[in-house]
Amino acid sequence: MLTDTELLNAWRAGDRRAGSQLFERHFRSVYRFFRSKLDRDVDDLVQQTFLACAETNERYRGDGPFRGYLLGIARKQLLMYLRKRYGKPAHTDPLEFSLADLGTDQGGRLLAREEQRLLVAALRRLPLDLQIALELHYVEGLGIAEMAPVLEIPPGT
Repeated sequence: MLTDTELLNAWRAGDRRAGSQLFERHFRSVYRFFRSKLDRDVDDLVQQTFLACAETNERYRGDGPFRGYLLGIARKQLLMYLRKRYGKPAHTDPLEFSLADLGTDQGGRLLAREEQRLLVAALRRLPLDLQIALELHYVEGLGIAEMAPVLEIPPGT
């Protein structure tokens, strides 16, 4: 079985099969990342995340889990999307606004259980980077050192 780094390098070199394997391996994490925050455009954002991963000049150096690197790209895609859709200035700190502040959950979505709906609603009221940090730790199982690069903060923060 190839590592994520080997698959990424092969994909960037043109191996579509490697890209498909990488996508299959990490799709659920990236999809969950967006689905807990948005009711629409989730599929497009997942696709944009994987596309940015393949096309970015920023190389994954293997100094942390690939999933953390990929979720860092997802966070950047989310912030660009929110700024474009809701007019947040590029300098707006994601620790200073929540998705509820933006009105992203109007209309709501049907969830299998009421507890899930309430949890998602509560998470969406947190400042965006705090929501991301909680999900990275409790849903994705990332440790503090692995979460820091995703959030673009020092590990001690």
